[in-house]
Amino acid sequence: MKKLLLLILSQLLIIPALKGQTVTYRQADSISLGSRIAHKSIQIGTGAVATVGLTQILKASVSEMRPDRSDNNSFPSRHASWAFAGASVIANELYRHSPWWVLGSQALATGIGFQRVMSERHYPGDVLAGAALGIGSMQLGYWVGNLFYPSQRRHLPYADNQQGGSLSLATEAVIPLCHPSYNVHFRTGLGTRLTFTLPFSEVFSLQANAHLQSTPLVTHKQYFDMLNSFGLTLGAQLRHQLSQRWAAYARAAIGAMRNLKVHNDCISSGSLRTDIAVGADCRLTPALSIGADLGWQLNTYSHACSALNIGMVTKAVF
Repeated sequence: MKKLLLLILSQLLIIPALKGQTVTYRQADSISLGSRIAHKSIQIGTGAVATVGLTQILKASVSEMRPDRSDNNSFPSRHASWAFAGASVIANELYRHSPWWVLGSQALATGIGFQRVMSERHYPGDVLAGAALGIGSMQLGYWVGNLFYPSQRRHLPYADNQQGGSLSLATEAVIPLCHPSYNVHFRTGLGTRLTFTLPFSEVFSLQANAHLQSTPLVTHKQYFDMLNSFGLTLGAQLRHQLSQRWAAYARAAIGAMRNLKVHNDCISSGSLRTDIAVGADCRLTPALSIGADLGWQLNTYSHACSALNIGMVTKAVF
């Protein structure tokens, strides 16, 4: 039951980010202050009620012991659902003004998620489910609000050719495809990737990536530790502009990861890392894009272990 719910909710982590944010604005002189307050109250209020309600329903329905064994209310993470709901409000309200509001709010929400995992209050899957609930609920709230207050919309202008550098942040679900030893298994992990991209043409770019990743270790079907690791990779990206707003890309990178805790019996202190991924993004403003990518990573612990990465990506262009 929990795995089915997690699979469904993980889709909400990406789909609302691609479809829920409408690139629009209102004419300030055509809408009264009262109407705007009512509109925003319905949007944010509906999203908040949905976030609280769905989180509590799942907490009451799914019994999962926390990693620190304190109680059985681990799934989903309430902190993550609220953090990503708040990040969604900031993104929806302020993305027209600066892309750094969107990037910063996602970074803060992701940081809260990692804190909950590294303090062993939640598994990464609990945080990912909470993030999906928060984002999906707030996007639902904005959709409901627009039903009550339909408005005229028009696209913001876009730059046809952006040759500047960019900084992107990805929040990732890391799904293991193998395990480091016969007795030790991975569970779904939480990852984040900060990427600096330097374009050399409209198609080709070089990239530098900083990674942070937390993956639960399970033995005899029982959780026993969290594998927290960080690292750096260097790579390249090929990008194809599909339309004025949409683009597809493929990227590859190689580097190294360092584990914060050594498990001599099954996992070494560090490993080489290789990443291959494809994705797509949508430009919301001349300086902001959001998208998703699907990737494969290979790590060399005691032996080669691979994982599937599903990421939500926010990119700010300099």
